[in-house]
Amino acid sequence: MPYRAHRFLIAYLAAYIIGTAALGRALSAVNNMLGIDYSNLSIQMNILIEPLCLGVCLAGYALLVKKPDRPPLNLRLPSAAQAAVVVAIALVSAPFAGLIGAVSAMFFQDTATSYIDSFTRYPFALGVFAVCVIPAVCEETLMRGVVLSNYRGVNIAAAAVINGLFFGLFHMNFQQAAYAFALGIVLAYIVYYTGSLVASMLAHFTMNAFSVSLAYFMPARGAASKAAWSDVIAIGRPAAVSLFMIILLLRVLARMRSAVPESAAGAEGLGRKWLTPSFVVVVLLYAGVCVLFEVMGRA
Repeated sequence: MPYRAHRFLIAYLAAYIIGTAALGRALSAVNNMLGIDYSNLSIQMNILIEPLCLGVCLAGYALLVKKPDRPPLNLRLPSAAQAAVVVAIALVSAPFAGLIGAVSAMFFQDTATSYIDSFTRYPFALGVFAVCVIPAVCEETLMRGVVLSNYRGVNIAAAAVINGLFFGLFHMNFQQAAYAFALGIVLAYIVYYTGSLVASMLAHFTMNAFSVSLAYFMPARGAASKAAWSDVIAIGRPAAVSLFMIILLLRVLARMRSAVPESAAGAEGLGRKWLTPSFVVVVLLYAGVCVLFEVMGRA
């Protein structure tokens, strides 16, 4: 049910804010008591916040919703052919996401690229674990697992767009939210067509691994910089080809399924009330956090 997804997102935001504040206090205490500069430890410790918050929220969800309509997580493995198409979708999506990111970076701070760049002083394996493995597992469990599963009964097109909106705002900065919105729609369709949350985890991991690899091995291209309209125009044609390939590969993925999978958002044409006060609260809360972080970053 959509309202369950909305409440879960509100609970996660509260856990994230409280957890981040607690982490800051803990690091400050370490610094004050031991005289240790914790700045070099903050990145490693910050990667624990997302899985810990998700774990707390999932535990609460399991206790409150003892008998869900259907299990929110379908961790069956996709077939080899499905996995190959999923990886291809993730790779060809880079120019399309890059175009959206370049446009949004003209108006908002590019905190995502700066975050990835901050890992380049550490071993590549740590960067992959922090930026690829953890987000792929945690964010897909949250967005395409708990949230999308509670939108069964909503037309898949509407469910995918809503899921993309939540996924974008979930990143808590407008620059990243823009392309995460588009990629969230793609990831929702991947789960819908494969019936597997593992498939969207694989796609998410591949997307992030591409960005991390650029930051480590091609730093000049991966580094954060203020985009110009000339950059947007230059990437326009590859982005158009990228979008065409995404649609084409999703259609290929759709032909691979024999029936609507159990983990899909819902049957085509059915409706379920999703525009509720809790939906508005979720959007306003996450958008408010995005505004707050943008203002703080510019101060």
